[in-house]
Amino acid sequence: MLALVDERMDSERAPIVRAFVREYMRRVEGEAHGQDAEALFNETLGVFELAAARDGAPVAVRAFNPVPAEHGYAARGTVLETNTEDLPFLVDSVSAELEARGVGIVRIVHPIIGTERDDRGRIVAVRHPREASAIESVMHFELDRALGPEELAALEDATRRVIEDPRHPYTKALLEAIPHPDPERRLVGSVLEGEIPSPIAPPSGCRFRTRCPVAIDRCAVEEPEMTVFGTGHTAACHVARAELEASV
Repeated sequence: MLALVDERMDSERAPIVRAFVREYMRRVEGEAHGQDAEALFNETLGVFELAAARDGAPVAVRAFNPVPAEHGYAARGTVLETNTEDLPFLVDSVSAELEARGVGIVRIVHPIIGTERDDRGRIVAVRHPREASAIESVMHFELDRALGPEELAALEDATRRVIEDPRHPYTKALLEAIPHPDPERRLVGSVLEGEIPSPIAPPSGCRFRTRCPVAIDRCAVEEPEMTVFGTGHTAACHVARAELEASV
């Protein structure tokens, strides 16, 4: 992989991409054996280009169906990728959105990288998170089927919203459970108990019912439908939907 970086990148970009590849490979090291190095290089480079092009925006998202002629690798279904500052429970939040849309996840790569960006938002260095001025999250989801053009656009919009403004009660509970650095502040958030749901093999009904503090019996047997809240934000939750209908 690193040899491909030195071969393909110019002298200015090579050190930056090489450092990014190292961090990305830490997350795929166990599965990299036997994989096509060229394909894995192109996957990694694509994620880097997404992050590099964020240019100061809070979130970068893309959903696409990779084909070798254009992207340098193929996948079983659609690929969803994101880049943002490192935030708690990003994988859980995006996984909830995918589950609500009836899309399965077959592979996740989620490296945390340290970056230095210039005044225009361009990445000028990639470092270990402990040594960088900014810590960023990169997520690469491979899905179980290929989505059509309208579905791809809708998924990008929904993923961007769910990262910026979580609505599902389980996601809210995760965020409320984060310890606050102020010892004088009393935490009043939800206490999370139960089995952590697997994004690869989710439980029946609502995938987050095993830890959701407001789960009801219906959550175990019936998958919730996607509901639009406010200005286009979506979530799939029986309880939140009932509260919305009661308020109308």
